[in-house]
Amino acid sequence: ELNILYRPKNIISIEDYLGAQGRYKHLFKPENRHVIEQIQKDVDAKWEQLQRREEARI
Repeated sequence: ELNILYRPKNIISIEDYLGAQGRYKHLFKPENRHVIEQIQKDVDAKWEQLQRREEARI
């Protein structure tokens, strides 16, 4: 059974999260834009999956 204990009020984007960390600056080059977009899609999908799993009490 899954129980999400913390639900953030303000969910920040991956772009904002990674942009604050200099070690990820290579991802912000135009040729790597697709990487950030894919990471955001993956994170959004995983969050949705976790919420559905909690609702179903699996």
